[in-house]
Amino acid sequence: MVKTWFGCKVRAVFLALAIGLLMAVAASGDQSPGKEGLKAGDSRGAAAGDQAPESGTVKAHVYFGAESGSYLRAEQVRLEAGPDPVLFGRRLLEALIAGPRPPGRAVLPTTTVVRSFFIRSDGTAYVDLESKSLEGWPFSALSELLAVYAIVDTLVVNLDQVDAVKITLDGTESPTLAGHVDLSQPLAADLLWVR
Repeated sequence: MVKTWFGCKVRAVFLALAIGLLMAVAASGDQSPGKEGLKAGDSRGAAAGDQAPESGTVKAHVYFGAESGSYLRAEQVRLEAGPDPVLFGRRLLEALIAGPRPPGRAVLPTTTVVRSFFIRSDGTAYVDLESKSLEGWPFSALSELLAVYAIVDTLVVNLDQVDAVKITLDGTESPTLAGHVDLSQPLAADLLWVR
């Protein structure tokens, strides 16, 4: 088969166009920072409604146990919002502790005390719980896992400033909440437990 000059030139033009098109598509990707680029007080790249308004109420998703107790489900709640993500995070935790509407299941006792809550500039939220307030709650391996991820998912999903959550007890690091789930490192959201 003899290659003609014209056939080679057409292939070269098509190849150059294909490469140019691929480069243009790659260069025009989303330039806004993702969640990992947002920190406290930074509203760059947030979609409308992602940031809490100066005042008023917003819809938030709080994660509770499903009726079966084998996974989490999101419940939409209305909470007072404001410019302070730490205050809004406390409100989220209060809603989680208050419990779900039926048929949902609480994952923490209503006596749970949040000793402190803060967000570091690296995107890690710290939730310090009073261990005495958790005594008597029937934690199994699964219910402890759901309680931990209800806290983590509720905060990460609703607060742009939070990428991971570190849970402590009584102001100190605790290996677990109730003997089952490793709390030695900050935890990222795990929505595989949500249905």
